[in-house]
Amino acid sequence: MFRSRSFLLFILAFSVSACAGQQRAIIKTATYVPSAQTANTQINLTNISPPDMTPTFVALLTQFAPPPKPNITATPLAFDATSQNLISIIDTLFDHQMCTKTDYLTPVADLAPQYIPNYRIGKPAFNEFTEQVDLQKVVIEEIADNINKNYRAYLVDEPAPTATCTDCIRSRVYIQNQLNRRIYKLDWNGYLPSRILFNLLWVDDTVLTFYQSIGPHSDELIGVDVEKREFVYYAGLSCQ
Repeated sequence: MFRSRSFLLFILAFSVSACAGQQRAIIKTATYVPSAQTANTQINLTNISPPDMTPTFVALLTQFAPPPKPNITATPLAFDATSQNLISIIDTLFDHQMCTKTDYLTPVADLAPQYIPNYRIGKPAFNEFTEQVDLQKVVIEEIADNINKNYRAYLVDEPAPTATCTDCIRSRVYIQNQLNRRIYKLDWNGYLPSRILFNLLWVDDTVLTFYQSIGPHSDELIGVDVEKREFVYYAGLSCQ
């Protein structure tokens, strides 16, 4: 299912009580004062029974939800094409002792085609929507710059309302050309809107890597060359 931003930020519930004219919202795990406008409103984690996640309850939670601060991801990995292998460099991003890898771009014969779905075939799409998005008004979870800082990638929470969840969101990857300021939304046949994308990281200047969660013990590690606009890495990881 899609994720709810309110539900992710406040997993457990709260109740509201009055004390000496001061309104207090009770939740579980931390104390937070959202803003100057709500300076007298305290969220305090105590042991209480969570109420049902009704639409009204979700709407009330959003009043206290602070805008998340983007995570500036790790320094890009350097890559020398004359002496290094790109696949080997990307392979270092996961623990080989904990995870086994299935290469979707060059699968072994006995795994294709029955275990390699056709949606993984093809090229990624770079859909420009510069005029349709304001990066100052979207929820950004991660920001990653390449080595020369001429490309910047954003991991964004896009609104994805449904009939039963008006506050639901989905993970998307945006890529901005810092020279001409054009913004692109990355899409591909294997994108799963109900799953989480995470860990943006550049390899040198042109290859952007990230993960897509596909199960409790499985992820996909994806590498895209933003200039050639093609996959250079696409593998399933089954981890203990």
